[in-house]
Amino acid sequence: MGISISGVDVFFKVILCAVLFGLTSKLFAELTHTLKKFFANKIPNTSLKSFIGGIIIIIIVLILGTRIYLGLSLDLLSNAFNQPVPKGAFIIKLFLTSLTLAVGFQGGEVTPLFVIGATLGNLLASIVGLPIEFLAGLGMIGVFAGATKTPIASFIMGIELFGSANIGFIFIACVVSYVFAGKSGIYTSQDSSILNGYFNKLKHE
Repeated sequence: MGISISGVDVFFKVILCAVLFGLTSKLFAELTHTLKKFFANKIPNTSLKSFIGGIIIIIIVLILGTRIYLGLSLDLLSNAFNQPVPKGAFIIKLFLTSLTLAVGFQGGEVTPLFVIGATLGNLLASIVGLPIEFLAGLGMIGVFAGATKTPIASFIMGIELFGSANIGFIFIACVVSYVFAGKSGIYTSQDSSILNGYFNKLKHE
């Protein structure tokens, strides 16, 4: 994402993509919470829940015919910045990550969120006509900002990872995604009332 991009058309394209980053963040958070409640109600025994969940994941992987969506999917993350990846990669990774967390396999959400965002950005790049590396980077940071409800930290992280060449677009990706992700977040105990109140105030001014 070292390339510098500008233009009015790019501005509106980034806003549109950032909205989709936010909605994807919302989908991930709500699907994860829904699946957790479902499995907790249907299979209270944690060991049995993990066993059945593991079987379901194995079946899905066998159907897909690839292991690229398992674990951290670092190869998929790397590919998302350099070449077109399967069009459904982001939604497959999203679902498998939500399912994995729901059945009790706690391996962290940060890197999977990066993968979901980068692969979504990769897909959108081919649709809106922007460089893959550029939108993969914005997607990676944007989806993370929306799902974790941390737009400021994500903005700073984006600058650290990709530099300040596209600082304005990084900011847009983080803030717009955060807003469109709504109240849904992966951390249920998180208090984002201050930021929510600030953005709600801006909406009414």
